[in-house]
Amino acid sequence: MSMRSGPRILVVDDDRDYGELVAELLEMRGYPADATFDVEAAGTRLKAGRYDAVVTDLHMGPMNGMDLLAIVRERHPDTPVIVMSAFPTADTRADVMAAGACAFIDKPFGANDLIGVLTQVGKGASDTSSAS
Repeated sequence: MSMRSGPRILVVDDDRDYGELVAELLEMRGYPADATFDVEAAGTRLKAGRYDAVVTDLHMGPMNGMDLLAIVRERHPDTPVIVMSAFPTADTRADVMAAGACAFIDKPFGANDLIGVLTQVGKGASDTSSAS
């Protein structure tokens, strides 16, 4: 059993192996993580429990990362969403950020890259709450 001490992360990727790998990497770094493989399953997980952040692939089907981003924004507006994609373009990156994602990360990425983004996201959330 892993030590679960850091923020709880939901990882969503239709590539089962990649999603599980990302969740395992997060667990090894002290971030409790659950992996799901489609937007519908992610929605069920979000109804069942609270997550401190969501890391989702952009290109999935039939619903995609933008659909999940909208769901998270509606149900849990303060939950940071990090979108990842193996096929990034300037337009999709801009669209994702305009839709409310807090970060965009290109696949493949190293564990340190994702941990760095999660750390920045966490600092941004605490900076926002301490500024009010």
